[in-house]
Amino acid sequence: HRRTRPYIKTPQRQVPPLRYITTMQPSFEEAEVVIDESLTVFMRTYQFNGGGEVSSNEGRKRKSLVCWGHGLDSSMKNEDAEKLWNFWDKSSSFREAAGPCRHAVTVARYMARGHIGSSAASTPDQCTWPQLGKDMLEFAAQMSATDHHPYDTVILGGSSMGAASTIHAAVSLLRTSKEDALNIPKLAGIVLVIPPTCYETRTERGAALVNAASRSYDINAPRRPRSLFPGHEPAVVGHNIRPDSYKNVMEGVGISDFPSRDVVKDVLKDVPTLVLSWDCQDRTHPVSTAKELESLLPHATIHITRNLQELQTWPERIVSFIINCIGDEKRLQGKI
Repeated sequence: HRRTRPYIKTPQRQVPPLRYITTMQPSFEEAEVVIDESLTVFMRTYQFNGGGEVSSNEGRKRKSLVCWGHGLDSSMKNEDAEKLWNFWDKSSSFREAAGPCRHAVTVARYMARGHIGSSAASTPDQCTWPQLGKDMLEFAAQMSATDHHPYDTVILGGSSMGAASTIHAAVSLLRTSKEDALNIPKLAGIVLVIPPTCYETRTERGAALVNAASRSYDINAPRRPRSLFPGHEPAVVGHNIRPDSYKNVMEGVGISDFPSRDVVKDVLKDVPTLVLSWDCQDRTHPVSTAKELESLLPHATIHITRNLQELQTWPERIVSFIINCIGDEKRLQGKI
């Protein structure tokens, strides 16, 4: 199954089009996306089409794009196996939550640089959170560069490293002038799932990642299951960093941190934000990060999960948040 897509014209260069390489399945479509000369990523898209009457002045339904990034050494396959925040599987939830809103939503998931399914990372700088945030924006621009997908809004989100990438992507997008901006729709919100360590708590974790970069890496070695709450049966998942990129990925992520507190507080102050965190002694994704974000972004919706029953509500919480964001017509007519 192939489609041709136009180049994205930017002040710096022309970006190659998407190159579809696999067959279409009933629930999602897989593709290879050429972002630029150094980066090609593997992605999946999921379509959720609302019913009802058209809702925009252009005589068509509003369309929104959700771009989603995975965690360090994780993958789309791992997230599908764990089923912890798999909102892309909830087609009925999208239909029910949309109600009178009746938007069409495309969820686009992709593999990060240096991971299986994406291009190799040749330097640590290519794998820092700020750069991964730029990759996310380039990916969103590619998804937006079609006449048959005229998206009105975009929601950025991800888990762990993907959440950190999202924060940097949102800050970068909102600080970019219209003249320099990529072909990206209006930002409607961000979703941050199990955000990682930051600021003071990042020092120890970052050093551990940098130290790990010098160790041997066996992609086929067993991976320790994620232990969460009583009654949770962890899925068996594998490693997903490319062997030829392991050192650069670990060093790049290890030297990364969130944007400064002042920047986060100022730039994201009007951006609808959902933060999902868990309180299960996870030192890599501590509750303290969610509380830090709560102090910086008092308008954000923060949910800290303390048991399995609450954890199982995460996919529906994300769906509801997405629908609420893209259905807020008055806010979207403003500056965001």
